[in-house]
Amino acid sequence: MSDSNKKILINAVSSKMGGALTYLKNLIQELEKTDFNNQYIICLPSRTAKEVNPKRIKILPVLYSEGSYLKRVWWDQVAIRKIIKKEKIDILFSIANFATLFCPVKQLLLVRGYLLPMPYFKEIIFAKYSFKRKVIFYLKQFLVYLSARSSNLVMFPTASMVEDFKKLYKIPEKKIVINHYGTYLEKFKKGINIKKKDFQNKKVYKFLYSTMYTERKNFSTLFYALNLLKKHGLKFQLITPADFNDNLARATSTYEEDKELLDNLQIKDNIIFTGKIPYEKIDSLYKKADIFLWPTLTESFGHPLIEAMASGLPIIASDIPVNREVCADSALYFEPLNPEDLVDKIKLVIANTKLREKLIEKSRERSKLFRWEAHVKRLLSIFQRLSKANS
Repeated sequence: MSDSNKKILINAVSSKMGGALTYLKNLIQELEKTDFNNQYIICLPSRTAKEVNPKRIKILPVLYSEGSYLKRVWWDQVAIRKIIKKEKIDILFSIANFATLFCPVKQLLLVRGYLLPMPYFKEIIFAKYSFKRKVIFYLKQFLVYLSARSSNLVMFPTASMVEDFKKLYKIPEKKIVINHYGTYLEKFKKGINIKKKDFQNKKVYKFLYSTMYTERKNFSTLFYALNLLKKHGLKFQLITPADFNDNLARATSTYEEDKELLDNLQIKDNIIFTGKIPYEKIDSLYKKADIFLWPTLTESFGHPLIEAMASGLPIIASDIPVNREVCADSALYFEPLNPEDLVDKIKLVIANTKLREKLIEKSRERSKLFRWEAHVKRLLSIFQRLSKANS
């Protein structure tokens, strides 16, 4: 295998929504802008293939992965080998947890999503799973382990996720690569110059929670906090693209509880559910916001944190290791299951001008560490490292 002009197959059949889809779209955009040496072929679920239109990268819509777990296993372990052979692939990049075992070419695996040892996952989220879903989860976790063992290199988006993985499985240090994600900073930059009088006397404060609805997004704590704010007389709106009418949302173990909570707390009038926003237009949400809220319980990274920092928004995030790794001292943190603490932090940001301006300044500065250009540059170096490695 030569050091240049490699043929790289990207297995992206899990890129259907949320952070996985955001990652894929930005990856395609940056590869087309910067890498004119390697050839890329990307395998996508057929519905995702309609959302991307690259100029130089070849797209292969895939049906094997949709409909059942067995189809997905068939795709990863059998069908993709035919493409590797037919296209004379040099490197396989599997971007969502599952690798091709005993792969005939060098393989890079990206591990993302959630793991059993992650904070709050086992006792809050996993505990609500049905027996069947628990069994499937354990099987998938074991397959992630086998995938990591079978890959030449394993890439993680954060160091905290590496530590969670090590609590489950042993993995050689030489296999581990940490490569933070990023965003296109210019897309989200905006001028924020709110004077003390202007901010503290706003008629309505606008909070943004840029996320889809899943169990780990901790909407119950957020709803309780909003209810307290309403009782305290604060005028506010929460803006979120989370869709409670989505079929995937209805299938979660927390849906009924959160939906009932939303109805009973009488806060619907304070929430704007925008529905799904195309990533190309997601920056419009940040331009409307005063404070960014991120109460999520479990994350492998958190793309919206970078978007909020680049937008110059003060951030209030749940106190979990991955959020502190990404935001450091550019955010305020609250106890994830404590709505009163979240309320206190919101009031603090509103009342304390110096603190708010400090958070904004630190956010903008820290966002510079998370550029898509830097992520892809590191990724290309990893591909080069694989190409030089001995078989």
